[in-house]
Amino acid sequence: MRNLVVVLLILVVAGTMRFAKLGTWSFDGDELFTTLETNIFFGRTPVPEQYLKGGTVKPEDTQLARLPRMLPLANATQRLGYRLFGEDEFGARIMPAVFGTLGLGLVYLLSAPLFGTPGALTLTFLMMFWPAHVFFSQQNRFYMETFFFESIVFLLAAYVVKRRSVVSALFLGVAATGMILCHTLTGLVWGIVLTGIVVSWITERRFPPVGLVAALLGFSFLFVGFVIFHIVPLTKGWNEVAHWGYSPLHTVLATVNMLGVPVALLVGLGGLFVLLDIKNPGNAFWTIATVGCVVCLPILPKLIVFNPMYIFLFTFPLLVLAARFVEHVFQRLRGSGTMGAFVIASAWFLFVCGLNFPSLASYYLDGSRCDHREAFHYVQEHWRKGDRLTGTMMGAAEWYIPNCVPRIPLRTERTEEKLQELIESENGGRLWIVVPSHRGGLDLDLRRWLGRNTSYELRVGKKRFDYEENTVEVFLHTPKTDPCFEPSPNPSAR
Repeated sequence: MRNLVVVLLILVVAGTMRFAKLGTWSFDGDELFTTLETNIFFGRTPVPEQYLKGGTVKPEDTQLARLPRMLPLANATQRLGYRLFGEDEFGARIMPAVFGTLGLGLVYLLSAPLFGTPGALTLTFLMMFWPAHVFFSQQNRFYMETFFFESIVFLLAAYVVKRRSVVSALFLGVAATGMILCHTLTGLVWGIVLTGIVVSWITERRFPPVGLVAALLGFSFLFVGFVIFHIVPLTKGWNEVAHWGYSPLHTVLATVNMLGVPVALLVGLGGLFVLLDIKNPGNAFWTIATVGCVVCLPILPKLIVFNPMYIFLFTFPLLVLAARFVEHVFQRLRGSGTMGAFVIASAWFLFVCGLNFPSLASYYLDGSRCDHREAFHYVQEHWRKGDRLTGTMMGAAEWYIPNCVPRIPLRTERTEEKLQELIESENGGRLWIVVPSHRGGLDLDLRRWLGRNTSYELRVGKKRFDYEENTVEVFLHTPKTDPCFEPSPNPSAR
């Protein structure tokens, strides 16, 4: 009964946080691609002409068509959400919010028998108030569905280590199937989990039941076959058409940033705490799980075009280590059993849960996204016949202002040269330029070019309490032949 009350409270608090302002944020690029990819997968939308490269690429060979075939369960989940709730900013994000909320309830229920009630509450609350978890719970993408299954996989693997149960292994395999069908990169997580289980057996020096080994091997062969015969053909030439990626150093720093520096320090302390009792099979498992994830992160950018959001998929064991340390300190502080000791221990718990509060408060200011909607609506309000629009987010422009054409995509390579060509076009009218930027701001050369050739129209952004900053800036080039041309000083040139 007590656990039921605790779970209900967790669901209420987590759900409130994940549904709050859910439809407030404008779509980012990945979110719009998700809707497009899902609709292509289910045959509701053809592959747009621009991705066919003049007919040289077949629709089924585009990445828009291949990616959802790699992630069928994730796209089926998203499609269900679209049908039930719509494809706008609110409806499209409901399924991730539901998975993010329910996932926290399941984490508590599964971790309580492993770590005890204080340890389970610590892990759950660290995740509940973690800005990254809130963000992915409010993103129209498949990361939260994947994380939902992945957290279950890690916890069920710990059950296999603790109880050596064939039933636990079967549930583990089912959860891993859902995880891999949501994101193929989590096949690495299955390898990490298996390695952790084997190391725990070696630590314990006891051979596991034959049925348990057979179950794990059976699912492993199933996953290997899925990768070889389904995933590998779909990933042919995948890296060759991408123009972005992360370096190993960036990945390490981005991991610390995603966790939050204070929580990252707790992960390190938790690792030391676990190593003090490494002969414990459970501790051996979580050590291997953490080391496996930490090792994968800097290596993956050398193997694939690495999106920084992939980091989220390798963070669960790190959070477990942080929670283990926090719970250990909590138990020590309340050791005497007096009311004063309990108050001090509770203050420690609340302090840790609030370590990322500035970033969490900042998240609710701007959703950790650039506000493309307000920027494009400004363009629409001032649009004139003969105008053109360019920028790096033309997908968002197509969604928010479909009638403002032509829209000209702008790549990050040779940006100034491309813009110069556009303003020198013989038939060129006014040119709207909409560009997002983050903490580092726009490239200095680009800003100088904009200062010389455009008027500064609008800056959209919210002041945050942490290091991040998400802004969208709107510039307008008016040809000298235009009747409204008026040379004026441009603050962006400074």
